[in-house]
Amino acid sequence: MTKIRMDWKNLKLELDGHAGSAPYGRDLVCCAISTLSQTLIYALEDLQKNEKTDVDWTGNQKQGYMLIEADPRRNHEAEVQHYFRFAVEGLRMLAEEYPQNVEVREDL
Repeated sequence: MTKIRMDWKNLKLELDGHAGSAPYGRDLVCCAISTLSQTLIYALEDLQKNEKTDVDWTGNQKQGYMLIEADPRRNHEAEVQHYFRFAVEGLRMLAEEYPQNVEVREDL
């Protein structure tokens, strides 16, 4: 199971574990989680290029772990949060459809 934790106060998204809906390399739920999280990283890195946020992320695909953090610059909080909300909404949808494989927890 992939356990996902979104810390809205500190803008941190943590993903831990493999979904386990199919063998490694064929797991479409894991693929969807990876796609959403990597899209978030690319969007945040684009904002970083435009000096709107600082981004830090670590991950290890084989270990099934990723941590994405952003520190928006002044007056860009809403824009940065928008990207997190987009990704988290997709992750929530996966958790609703595959509750045995994905769990999302949000800290406000």
